[in-house]
Amino acid sequence: MARKLQTVFNPDLRGAYHPYSDCMAFDFDRDGHLSNTEIMPLARMLQLGNQFYDIHVAEQLVLSLTPAQPAMGQLALQGATSWDLSLWSSAVCGNVVG
Repeated sequence: MARKLQTVFNPDLRGAYHPYSDCMAFDFDRDGHLSNTEIMPLARMLQLGNQFYDIHVAEQLVLSLTPAQPAMGQLALQGATSWDLSLWSSAVCGNVVG
């Protein structure tokens, strides 16, 4: 069911991951309020449960989700005894230390 929003989406992101980018939100529990876990960066792909979806934004800001099969892989850090790795994508940034 498509619904057109007539107002500017301006969520309260205090205490939430703040991507400093465009955001999207889904009211998963349908309680009429958006929690921090329901607000996420507008990325190219989204995982809902065990299914991945490509995200497309068309003219008039119409957002559509299409089932997708992402390419998965592994990152091998050979020869390193310790490491500190910063990662950034359109969906999340993170730091891995080992």
